[in-house]
Amino acid sequence: MHPYPDIPNRNVPTDAAIAATLGISELRLVSDYLRNEDGSRRGLLRANSIWTLKVEPTFYHTWVVGICSAEGREFRTKSVPGWIRGFVAFGDRVIVKELEADPLLSTITQIPLAVAERIVCLDGVGHELKIQSGGLECLLKFAYAPTEVLGSVVRICNEVANSIAKQTGHESLTELIDATRRAKYEEWCRTKRIVVLDATRSDVEFL
Repeated sequence: MHPYPDIPNRNVPTDAAIAATLGISELRLVSDYLRNEDGSRRGLLRANSIWTLKVEPTFYHTWVVGICSAEGREFRTKSVPGWIRGFVAFGDRVIVKELEADPLLSTITQIPLAVAERIVCLDGVGHELKIQSGGLECLLKFAYAPTEVLGSVVRICNEVANSIAKQTGHESLTELIDATRRAKYEEWCRTKRIVVLDATRSDVEFL
């Protein structure tokens, strides 16, 4: 087991750096003209959906996993192929891998936006899920997965990150994912979670 760092690195590559590595101008739903070496346009590429999950372990480095799906469109009888690219960003690195499909899109549509109970998790992993699809853009923040669907979102994101780590052979990325898993936040929350009965009161119930 690798020791936890004295000071976790909370810095991750900027959206601009991630977009450049993916091959688009911005990390949002934009259209980009692709150009030849002489500057002439050779096609049009449109980002149709982007999701990112920022993972912030309490005692380890922050990292981001995500997928961008882009569609090639015809431009003056010329067209370019679309693609689906997964990525993991951490420290000052962005690792990108071509994917056959986006495994998260069907699950995202099932995310409940109203959670009945407020959960306070004192240890583990924090998440920021950003979704861009069509005319919708939203940001969800949660300490652990308070619903079954969000639990599935976290699991799928971890699978995407693990797949990229294995296919690219980056040991530092594998170590980062393993360190996050060692936090065992799901087990901790199931056995010692705190439910705040009323946000205006100080009494709590231990389950």
